[in-house]
Amino acid sequence: MNQINQANRKISQAERDVKQVNALVNKLDFTKEKGGSSSESQNRKAESKFITSLISRIGNSGINCDYTGYIELDNFACWVIADGIDDVKGSEEASRKCVEVIIENFITKPKFSREYAKKLLEKAHLAIKNMQKTKGKKIGIGASVTFILTDYTSVILASVGNTRGMLLRDEFVYKKTRDHNIAYLMYENKTIDYDSIRYSNQKDKLTQYVGDYGNLRPYISGKIKLTEGDKLLLLSSGAWEYLDEKDIEITLSQAERVGKWVGSMEKLIQGSEGKKLNNHSIIGIFIDKTATQGGKIRKIGSKFIILIPFLLIAFFLIWKGYSIKHERNKVYDEIYRYEAEADRNLNSKMYYKALENLKKSKAKYNELYVNSKSGFFTNTIFTPKILNRNIDNQVGNLDRKITDLETVIKLEKIKEKAESDYKNNNFQEALKEYQEIAVLLGQVETLNIEDKEAWKKEINSKIEACEGLKVGMEQKEKADGLVEDGLTDEAIRNYLEAKLIFLKYNKVDLLAEVTNKAETLTKKRDKIYKQALEFEKNGIKNENKNVTDAITYYEMARNAYEELNDMDKVDEMDQKLSELEEMKATLKEERNAYMRNAKLYSKEGKYEKALSTIKKAQDTSNILKDNQGMADSLEKEGDILLENGKYELAVDTYKDAYNYSVNTNNRVQQRELEMKQNMSKILTKGKELEDQGDELFKTKKYKDSKLKFREAKKEYEKVKGSEYISTKQYDRIISEVSKKEKAAWRESNWIPFF
Repeated sequence: MNQINQANRKISQAERDVKQVNALVNKLDFTKEKGGSSSESQNRKAESKFITSLISRIGNSGINCDYTGYIELDNFACWVIADGIDDVKGSEEASRKCVEVIIENFITKPKFSREYAKKLLEKAHLAIKNMQKTKGKKIGIGASVTFILTDYTSVILASVGNTRGMLLRDEFVYKKTRDHNIAYLMYENKTIDYDSIRYSNQKDKLTQYVGDYGNLRPYISGKIKLTEGDKLLLLSSGAWEYLDEKDIEITLSQAERVGKWVGSMEKLIQGSEGKKLNNHSIIGIFIDKTATQGGKIRKIGSKFIILIPFLLIAFFLIWKGYSIKHERNKVYDEIYRYEAEADRNLNSKMYYKALENLKKSKAKYNELYVNSKSGFFTNTIFTPKILNRNIDNQVGNLDRKITDLETVIKLEKIKEKAESDYKNNNFQEALKEYQEIAVLLGQVETLNIEDKEAWKKEINSKIEACEGLKVGMEQKEKADGLVEDGLTDEAIRNYLEAKLIFLKYNKVDLLAEVTNKAETLTKKRDKIYKQALEFEKNGIKNENKNVTDAITYYEMARNAYEELNDMDKVDEMDQKLSELEEMKATLKEERNAYMRNAKLYSKEGKYEKALSTIKKAQDTSNILKDNQGMADSLEKEGDILLENGKYELAVDTYKDAYNYSVNTNNRVQQRELEMKQNMSKILTKGKELEDQGDELFKTKKYKDSKLKFREAKKEYEKVKGSEYISTKQYDRIISEVSKKEKAAWRESNWIPFF
């Protein structure tokens, strides 16, 4: 139980919440670990010394999506780091779930093998898939995970996504995991170097992660034998993007304790200038001592090397024919030298040179034929018929080799063309060429080409890849067409299906293209949805105060939903628009009724009631945002004011009516309003003169009063004959001011009699 307490104390050092792991630890009895042999019950942990230090910081982000944890049992140990997918709701929960599932399963049945490491990742993958179903999300929620297994004598590194694990030996990086992102594929294809992965904008575009489509294809190292002084390191993406391998090695060389090493790396991360500081987590382990016993040692039996025997041709030497044999042997030596050189050329893929040497060898065979011109001794020593038949057989074999070699040279040219087509994404042409290579390669039987089987395997792999990539290209082209047709959701699905195919066959350029297109479409779709919702919201706000604007907003929302192919929302917007058009028609009818009533009240001389009714018509026009309606109602209000002698108010009202009419195409009304304004201004001026005459009359300044009335009359006479003032009203105005003028005249000319 001392080992259990020690494990719990180390887990509590982590600044992340690992309470659930501790709960699992407390429930289990570690004195009998499952999966260990009887020899392992000796407690390898007690023999070893592994010291751990870890941090997990939130950085400048709103939430920490990293999660860490580890557990040390009697004979096995496990360290885990998880990094949730950035900007996806629920990622912090996903990373925590991955760590908990891996440690829980490890505690329940600890083992140490590559198959077991893969099984732990599959358990976490299944748990995240179940979480996605629970939350109603098919994709998005997930995490990158890296963990280390050890039996205290060796380690296994396992990784999925873009978290990293490393083994350092003699203060240098000795072994590291593989990233699963587009940037790493670019590195593998020699487009960028390894350190440039940290700066690439493709480093967060994952090709797989825990919770992704389909099955996992994780990186899992072999068993690596530990030595005392080795160091282990786990990093989240927010940590390694600020640390290159030199940083890690230099800080290690300057640190005597694991805590100081981790702290030094954290200072480098926090000291990075000009960049947003993301979540970053580090787990460091110093291995001061390893256990003396480990897993089972497999003894590999010695392999027997099969030596290809050289065919030794024994020539019976006759003392008279020794010189002949010696000369023939010299020819054979040259033949063998040419053919041996041809074999070396084949191994080096110097096919033209090999063909040249085989043809030289064939030419030498012609010197070995025995005929009548070969001489007595040659014909006596040898049996020409049998000898020549043997040479014919050898030359025949050589001819077949030459034919095969010419076929191989042809294959190389076709392969070069096929690889060019494959690289340029002409998969249909590449498929035909690889199929032709497969047929021709099957015809090559005589040459000792070391990599012939590798060739066959490679060509078959390329044929399979071309067939798959053809389907991927069809999916991509279909998605491109769907984009043009405005079917965004279907296009995204097709891009993602194409992505799986391009990922499977490591087609980095196409993978990056469809990934970017899917992400761009997703952002565009989300943006359009956001705009549509905003339009709909504005339509709701304006329903009762601005029907015209409400209709405009609903029409924009409808167009956005139609672009997204969301027909349910399109139908909903159509219903809203229909209701608003009905409301608009009703409001127009109400306004027209108010206008008719106002005219009746005006004719009856009920000016106050007419004006209040006109105001209602104006309120309705304002809701409708009907400029023409507002211009009409204001003009009518001006007419009523004019009839009621409110000339100054009439001027202002006609001016307001004119301002509204400017936003219409009613030029006739605009001219009419200008003339009514001018007429009202004349009447206003006449009224001002008349009012001045009244004041002078009151103060008994009759002569001055008479002059003012006369001026007023002259001003009023300017509107005589205007079509915008009735004859009756004009006569009434002139009559009233004339009476006042006469009264002032009488008073000014009155002579008192004594």
